[in-house]
Amino acid sequence: MPAHDPALELAVLRAQGGEQDGFRELVRLCHGALRRHAARFLTDEGLASDAVQDAWCSIVRQLGRLDDPARFLPWALCIVARRAVDVARRRGRDKATASTVSLEGLAAEQTPALAADERERLRAAVQSLAFDHRIVVELHYEEGLSLPAVAEALGIALGTVKSRAFYARQQLRTVLEQSPHSSTRPSAASDTPHRTNHKE
Repeated sequence: MPAHDPALELAVLRAQGGEQDGFRELVRLCHGALRRHAARFLTDEGLASDAVQDAWCSIVRQLGRLDDPARFLPWALCIVARRAVDVARRRGRDKATASTVSLEGLAAEQTPALAADERERLRAAVQSLAFDHRIVVELHYEEGLSLPAVAEALGIALGTVKSRAFYARQQLRTVLEQSPHSSTRPSAASDTPHRTNHKE
């Protein structure tokens, strides 16, 4: 779901104005994204649901302070991430992920169509990324967030997000280049940073 969605922005404004229908529309539009985000931190479905419920309570309380409706999704994802980490700490669990990234956006950017075996190789490569790199890929391609919005959602610097995205893309590019059926290579996105001499 794109972060800048007119329907979402309208729902935010309506909810901020106290309309219950506006809040219900927010839940309809965003609950799935928030649930997927919680699952990136918590493998237990019940704990992920608890984290999302806690996050919605915070969202309701703080919504009036959100000055830009277009920022709602990354702002809400950031709240979910904090709640998920809190739940994990309370239960003595480490961060883990049980989600499987949707590769539709990634595949569409890299090449018009990937063979089934290539998609499986790419999927496996995404799952093998370090957690900090994988979560950037998932938010950017699965949730449709821009890199600045990913930075806001994770509460980290934009430069860090760009660096992590760059190194993640390099690893995924290698997977496609190794495929004997692939004649195209992934193109660098406009927001991909120049190579640096250190890894995040």
